[in-house]
Amino acid sequence: MTIIRSRRLFLIPLTPEALTALMKHDRPAAEHALNGRFPPAELVPPLMADALEYFLNIATAGPAGAAWGARAYVTLKTRDIVGMGGFGGPPDTQGMATMGYSVFPAFQRLGYASEAARALADWALSQPGVAGVQATISPRNIASERVAAYAGLNRTDATEDDPDEGLVVVWQRSQDPA
Repeated sequence: MTIIRSRRLFLIPLTPEALTALMKHDRPAAEHALNGRFPPAELVPPLMADALEYFLNIATAGPAGAAWGARAYVTLKTRDIVGMGGFGGPPDTQGMATMGYSVFPAFQRLGYASEAARALADWALSQPGVAGVQATISPRNIASERVAAYAGLNRTDATEDDPDEGLVVVWQRSQDPA
């Protein structure tokens, strides 16, 4: 299991055990699987609840599945679980990995999303065969745009139609030429 470390966070892959516990709303089992503590009264951050089954399919798809799926953001010092995010699966045939991020409301505006997104992008771009990372962001979500920019992603002219968010803009960061 590949754990990504940033200045203040461990980005821990959500294993099938952790995802199953989250889907069952089993706080003790989820906290045990992640060796961390969720905020009181919260178990899954905004925008993640509907994706747990999707991430379970990624985590059970093979040995590399969990690395290219969702991760919990766990603080190094206190073991607080401050958010979740990661990738929507391994890179596509062009070598692009799609990433996303979400932080619990109690931990927003503290730089955790930016730190995690930067660490995710840096890690992905260090993997063989990865040409770039991308994220799709609603043009109304200024905070998420700032996070993407901090992670080194640039806004493109490309858009997609997201069933939940409507029109979203594609942000990308390509592999630095050697």
